[in-house]
Amino acid sequence: MFAVRLVLSTRFCLTPRSFSRTVTLTAKLDENLGAFDKFNLSEKRRERLKNRGVESLFPVQYRSFNEIIQGKDCIVQAHTGTGKTLAFTLPLVERLETDWQKTKIIGRAPRCLVLEPTRELARQISDDFHSIKTRFLNISTLYGGKEYLSQETSLRKGSDIVVGTPGRIKDFLRQNKLNLRQCETIVLDEVDRMLDMGFQDDVDFIIKNASNGEKKSQMIVFSATIPSWLKQRVSFYMSKDNFSFVNLIGNSQQKTSVNVEHFALKINERRCRAEILLKLFEKFSQNLKESQTIVFCQTKAECDELMNSNQIHSSYSAAVLHGNLSQRKREDVLKNFRNGSTRFLITTDIAARGLDIPQVDLILLTSPPQDWESYVHRSGRTGRAGNKGKAICIYNQQQMKQMDLIQRNAKLRFRHVDVNSFEILQ
Repeated sequence: MFAVRLVLSTRFCLTPRSFSRTVTLTAKLDENLGAFDKFNLSEKRRERLKNRGVESLFPVQYRSFNEIIQGKDCIVQAHTGTGKTLAFTLPLVERLETDWQKTKIIGRAPRCLVLEPTRELARQISDDFHSIKTRFLNISTLYGGKEYLSQETSLRKGSDIVVGTPGRIKDFLRQNKLNLRQCETIVLDEVDRMLDMGFQDDVDFIIKNASNGEKKSQMIVFSATIPSWLKQRVSFYMSKDNFSFVNLIGNSQQKTSVNVEHFALKINERRCRAEILLKLFEKFSQNLKESQTIVFCQTKAECDELMNSNQIHSSYSAAVLHGNLSQRKREDVLKNFRNGSTRFLITTDIAARGLDIPQVDLILLTSPPQDWESYVHRSGRTGRAGNKGKAICIYNQQQMKQMDLIQRNAKLRFRHVDVNSFEILQ
């Protein structure tokens, strides 16, 4: 069903010197393969990228750029923090701006639709589009928790790109306030999370309403984890004769980011979680004066309980982020965390996907998640864009099987931390 590109790997026994040489050669090779002059990028776009500190395309970007810009249906799988967002925003903006005359039409229907599982991701992706466009492209961002009027006004003016969550997109379609009949490209970002959250019917409805006459919309699927059940589901959206699977992880490689170290801490339930989290932060963060950490909890109630603990409040600035907060509050929390005024972000899985905050160098999990894919995404909030990071998962005796499951399926090895000295056990 899928035209899969096989990724072959050979294992070598490397000395520290040969490993360093291999890393340097790999970096030079990646820089050469991702050189701007190898791709159809305008001079202004190259300047925008350089202003963002991007001197060449990353592997996920140069491996998928031509596939996307040529209109192929694509499934792209790559580690978290490797530049997946720019991998689809860059070729899509380049193609849309080539046909820039269409941007002059008032009330025009969008040519590109990007679906995101959360409001936070929709905002972030929209900002990313804005940061690289060089001509007038109207980008409408549609998600819940915000008044309809401003979003509707944006659509009335005419949109080239619509970024949003499935629920709000579906609402606008049902009210005939959004027309997707000219949609050329649909991006399903973090698609496994989107479908796992129960958006399957909404996604099907949206895609059905995006048919462009006899011409099918280009489908682009991005995620760090694409299990077999997901491949089967999204295959219904894909062309059989114009399809590409870009796999930068492979079947035998570690599924988590290569820039993240993974640690585990076994505790007795009677130990105070807030006290332990503070000690881990002070022991493993790179800079006590500037480092930031994301603390992942299983429930909203646990987030609130930690937030109200005196141990954290008396030491560092902290904020909680979960679905019970108003949209305005959620945006304020993320804004303060991005600008560094908040050091501890205590959250549920609402912040586990796609959020790109490079200054986060430590991830703390108060317990192992229910599935290994969630661990991959939670730990992937650090070690981004070539930076190094650490992830520490707290667990108890009853959760040992879950920890083994994560290790086995994510193909990683936890290094253990002593609960008394907080030293790493060899």
